[in-house]
Amino acid sequence: MLHVMTQTLGIIVAIAAIFIATGKQLPTAPSTIHRPGVRYVEDPPNGRTVAMDGARTLGLRGRPEIPASSLEVKQPLAIYTLSTTEVAAGTAIDRAVSSNSVYYAVLSNGKPVAGVNVNVTNGVLRVGGVNVSGPFLEAIAPAMDHLATLPQLKSDSYEARLLTLPGIFGSGVSQVIWLKADTANGDLVFVEPQPFVPTTIKTNQLYPAPEFMRLIQPGAQRRVNELATPPGGR
Repeated sequence: MLHVMTQTLGIIVAIAAIFIATGKQLPTAPSTIHRPGVRYVEDPPNGRTVAMDGARTLGLRGRPEIPASSLEVKQPLAIYTLSTTEVAAGTAIDRAVSSNSVYYAVLSNGKPVAGVNVNVTNGVLRVGGVNVSGPFLEAIAPAMDHLATLPQLKSDSYEARLLTLPGIFGSGVSQVIWLKADTANGDLVFVEPQPFVPTTIKTNQLYPAPEFMRLIQPGAQRRVNELATPPGGR
C-alpha cells in the first residue's frame, strides 16, 4: 500500500513539474464568479412563453394596434418584498423575502406595453397579474436599459431584482430595482420614477442599500403609526 501511494505521489509531482516547465497553470475547479455587470435571474422553463401568452390574452386583447409579431419580452426580474413594518423597524434589505415570482416587461417596437408577473410554484408557472398602464410599466424596462450603461456597475457583478415596498411612498405599492452584489462591496438600489417619492430621494439614481433603507424608514414609521391609529385619533 505504501509503495502504491509513493508511486501515485510521484506521478502527481511529475505532472505538476510538466505544467510548471511549460508555463501552464494547473487545472482548477470551475469558477462560480460572475462577470462584472448586471445580470438577471435565470428564466423559469417556458417563462417567456407564459409571459407573452399572458400579455396577449389578458392584457392586450382587443388592441389591434399592437400586433403579436411586434412583441418582445425582456429579461426576468425576480420579485422580492419587504413589509412596511419591517422597513419601519430598520430591517436590512437582504431580509427581503422572495415571492416565488418573476416580472417580465413586454415591449412592442421597443415601447413597454405590458408587465407580467409569473408565479412559479413547484415548477408550475401561472400568470399572477398583468399591468398595461401606469408609472411602473413605463419605468421598469427603461431602467433596466439604463443600468446596463452605468460605468459604476461594470467593476462588480450584480443580480437585478424587483423589490416591492408596500406603503413606503404612499398608501400603494412602491417598487425599486435592488442590485444584489456578488461580493462584499455592497448592494445597491436604483429608484425609477414613480409617484409620491419624497424629496429626500432622487429618482434615476443609485443608492447604497443601507442608505436607501435609512431614507425610507421615516415614511414607513409614519405609515405604521397611521395604520395603528383608530379612526378619529383614538
